[in-house]
Amino acid sequence: MVKIDFKNTFKEFKDISKRAMSIQGANAVPYVEFLRNNTICKVRLYSFGAGFCKVRSQLYVSENSINFIEPLDDLHLIMRKYYLNNNKEPRLPFSSDKTIIVIDIEPERSDFGSVLKNVVDTFDKIKRSDTINLTVFVENYFEIDSLALPPPPPSKIELIEDEN
Repeated sequence: MVKIDFKNTFKEFKDISKRAMSIQGANAVPYVEFLRNNTICKVRLYSFGAGFCKVRSQLYVSENSINFIEPLDDLHLIMRKYYLNNNKEPRLPFSSDKTIIVIDIEPERSDFGSVLKNVVDTFDKIKRSDTINLTVFVENYFEIDSLALPPPPPSKIELIEDEN
């Protein structure tokens, strides 16, 4: 396991995301650590890479919304539905072990720590046993290299007619 220091070294979310992806690409497990209620809390992070996850298993949490439309105040209610569904509602994960929390913050923002703490605190409130695990993914941000882009199309093609 490789620790990502999100408080000092990697402050912006895009840097945390890139670092998690590079650690995972080296066949190691990235994690973050923070102090909560006088206890050190360690959370493993995953990135999508080339993997596949069903959309119904993913719960997107950002700095101000859930699944891009729900207010963050409803996090407890929505996470409870996702984790305790047990195959009742087909649009939600079939079981708690299929649920994935995806933290998706604007690349330049630095509130990763507060969003993660909110998710962990909420998870602890709804967790009914130690058999339910919290799986946290970080959204990937790729920067497109200008050299990789194709050249622009020619502006105007002039036809030259033969005078013969």
